[in-house]
Amino acid sequence: MIVNIQPQHISQQDLDNITPSLVDETRQDCACFKYNCYRSIDDESVMEVIMFESAAGRQAHMNSLHE
Repeated sequence: MIVNIQPQHISQQDLDNITPSLVDETRQDCACFKYNCYRSIDDESVMEVIMFESAAGRQAHMNSLHE
């Protein structure tokens, strides 16, 4: 799964501050076996690349609470 995050409702600094905790929490998800974040050099976006063991694991993650 690839997610592109644009900081529209939060500041770039806030996005930079919360990204490490998102990575740590998602990596602890039993269905997640790889998760990396990359910051664009062209704009303020962050790209997340998340790999799950199965479609069911991905769906379980998507149904979980994201704060």
